[in-house]
Amino acid sequence: MSRFLLVLLCAACFGTGLTISRLGLASFDVIDFTGLRFVVATAAFALYHLVRRGPQWPRERRFWLLSAGFGLMGTALPMLAIVGSLRYLSSGMAAIVAAVGPAFAVLFAHFLLHDERFSARKLLGIAVSFTGIAYLVLQRETGLGSAASGMLGYGMLLGGLMLSHASIVLARRYLRSYDLFQVVAVQMVAATVVVLPLTTSAFSLEGVSDPTVAILSVVYAGLVGTFAAFLSRFALIKRFGATDAALIDYVVPVMAAAGGVLLLDEAVTGTMLVGMVIILIGVRIVQTSNLPPTKGKTT
Repeated sequence: MSRFLLVLLCAACFGTGLTISRLGLASFDVIDFTGLRFVVATAAFALYHLVRRGPQWPRERRFWLLSAGFGLMGTALPMLAIVGSLRYLSSGMAAIVAAVGPAFAVLFAHFLLHDERFSARKLLGIAVSFTGIAYLVLQRETGLGSAASGMLGYGMLLGGLMLSHASIVLARRYLRSYDLFQVVAVQMVAATVVVLPLTTSAFSLEGVSDPTVAILSVVYAGLVGTFAAFLSRFALIKRFGATDAALIDYVVPVMAAAGGVLLLDEAVTGTMLVGMVIILIGVRIVQTSNLPPTKGKTT
């Protein structure tokens, strides 16, 4: 598969996963929906492992403890927060705000990784990205036509993003030598073990107006929005590198916004577009600051 198609596939998985998650919240509580989503994703990871010819699983206790810990910090808690924010923000709005993730990653990397310090360009990119977030917050934009609980949605979403990207940076520091798929798979299992016992009526569809849509939303969010999303990003990083994988940050908001308009009657406002442009400009500055300088042509 070409680089372009793989980026589109990965972005479509993440973007539509947000849209379908918001659809699923019409039938499930946040914890119930997230727990069932993790069960589906974990089952898919297990089946994929059975047919995958990958490296042997590590035996070091360090790998299992750290991966499981990051499963709680970087998967379970962020997913609960992000899914919960969809009660107060449209899926398109959530995807736009989530695009600020690379700025959080750079921020944490400065303090946690010795080889990734701030530069003037990185600081500029972070400032521009956060300016876009501030603009959306000040405009009280939610993408739902109501600003009543918008601040709660922003708080949950940004908190989830902070935990997720802090976990990614820590995993890079402590688990860099291990296979990426194995790390993600263990994190998913750990997240399922943590969240599933908290569910209350997850397996009951009593009172649900459309059980078919409810079940399909969970299956889609687990298989496509979680398993396929992580797997395609894993393939993108492995085949083309982290720079190309970062391109999904620009496409996910478009996919989520389009899905929200088509499936949930969400609106895409001028305020959202302005905020998205500001955030993505900042993200672009951050990402290009990590590129090696182009060598001049010699004669």
